[in-house]
Amino acid sequence: MSDEEVRASRMAQTGDPRIDTVLRFARDLINGNGQCSTAKLRRAGFDDAAIIEIVAQVALCQFEILFHSVVQTELDFPRVGLRAAAA
Repeated sequence: MSDEEVRASRMAQTGDPRIDTVLRFARDLINGNGQCSTAKLRRAGFDDAAIIEIVAQVALCQFEILFHSVVQTELDFPRVGLRAAAA
């Protein structure tokens, strides 16, 4: 991905409406501590199985972040800066 694509994805913007919907849901899932609606995902054509997969992937990513924070994994690549607040 280009630097611009990475920046856009952090804002839940890809140019693909279906992927944008997934990214926004993932952001809302984290920011809302699991309290978010699946209505937009369903309108975009995602069924229960796809929604479960999305939630599972978000959970796996959160687990990985927590795990590496606890064990203080040494990174062998440059750190990526995070935005202060989600849009």
